[in-house]
Amino acid sequence: MAWRGSSTIVDRIWAALPYILPIASSSFYAFAFVKLLPATAVVMAPISLIGMAYYSVVGTLGMFGELLIFFGLFLFVVRNPKISHFIRYNTMQAMMIGIMITLVNAVFQAINLSAQFVFMQQATDPLGFVLLFFFAAIFVFAAASYCYSLYSVAQGKYAEIKWISDAAYAQTQG
Repeated sequence: MAWRGSSTIVDRIWAALPYILPIASSSFYAFAFVKLLPATAVVMAPISLIGMAYYSVVGTLGMFGELLIFFGLFLFVVRNPKISHFIRYNTMQAMMIGIMITLVNAVFQAINLSAQFVFMQQATDPLGFVLLFFFAAIFVFAAASYCYSLYSVAQGKYAEIKWISDAAYAQTQG
């Protein structure tokens, strides 16, 4: 990415905050990860707390809570040229990761694959293992992109996630 000036500590903090959204959205999939690897339950507890807090805030906004948050961030942060490019870029990238997770959720709803069905499966059952593994893989993608992005933001660098970064950069040009 083209470097657009230096980022201050305050810019880095503001740029890191939007990454809470995709990790909270993927907290649902963390349960599959814990079911496959029970030893990770202690590490996953804070993520489930973030997810519960996120969904309680979204619930107070009504049926379209996530959509309101999306449009609020997009219109008031990403499209605001008065905010530094570093913050706008990281906000858009976090939103893109969240969109990917939302699309996966929509596919599961479209094929009527409920969470109760998946979590009732046992890892010893072949179908159950495949479903749990797929759900855990979604969480691992979200958690890895979260950790990498936060590491890059802490260093004041632009996180480069293939395809997602290109789309985020295209939305924040100008």
